[in-house]
Amino acid sequence: MEFYLAPVGRGKTDAVLSRILQTKARAPFASVWALLATQRQSLDFRRRLLTASPDQRVFFNVETFTFYQLYQQLLLMAGKPQRSISESARAGLIAVILRDLAARGDLPIFAPIAHTPGLARILLEFIYELKQSLIDVEPFAAAAEKLAIPKAIELARIYAAYQRLLISHDLVDREGEGWLALSTLAENDSLGTSIDLLVCDGYDQFNPMQARLLVQLSTRARETLTTLTTVPDREETVGLRFKRALDRLLACCGEENVYPDLHWELFNTDALPRPGGEPLAA
Repeated sequence: MEFYLAPVGRGKTDAVLSRILQTKARAPFASVWALLATQRQSLDFRRRLLTASPDQRVFFNVETFTFYQLYQQLLLMAGKPQRSISESARAGLIAVILRDLAARGDLPIFAPIAHTPGLARILLEFIYELKQSLIDVEPFAAAAEKLAIPKAIELARIYAAYQRLLISHDLVDREGEGWLALSTLAENDSLGTSIDLLVCDGYDQFNPMQARLLVQLSTRARETLTTLTTVPDREETVGLRFKRALDRLLACCGEENVYPDLHWELFNTDALPRPGGEPLAA
């Protein structure tokens, strides 16, 4: 698993485009997956790829994803498409849960504000944070009971009721889809093995679920390239977020027995690949 690390504006995305061109020059039918942070970045990435290779058909078999689109793609390839709940439906779901738990006397602390939309919004985000950190209902409830924190115990009841309702209606939320994609990847040894080049560009942070999925998928792809921003000599201040992103990926590499190949270099943006010209040297 290769990492390209450089400050902002030093050609990391150009290096990714160069690698794609090199791969396509060797094997025109190669499967390339590009993992990008937003849909806007995806559109810009494809525009730049087309500009870099006006006389090459590199768009064939080049797919771009955000993490949420990647979850769906992996589940679809595994024959396990899911019914996703919308965000508005989640808001209605949590409102019903709060009303019912408060009526039963299970929320002595939150009961006075259980009807407020502000609490519902906070709880919906909190549940997503739990799932992004791969914290399931039972461990969270056990920790809350062990620590004897009344507020945490009530949060565990809300989380458990939320998950029960999703499961009973055969639904997943967007982070739950990531859980399923991760478990499906672990169960299916052939899933992702058709990827010739996997690139990840434009991210400045990864939650635990994203980091684990990216590293596990890198064990299936023939080549994997991830770019990350660095802030030399300022890692403990403005560069702390970028350092944490790298540390999280490296920790997952250690857990999955993946060898990380780090390239700490500044890229020369004038050395971009040109159709018929020399590729960018790493």
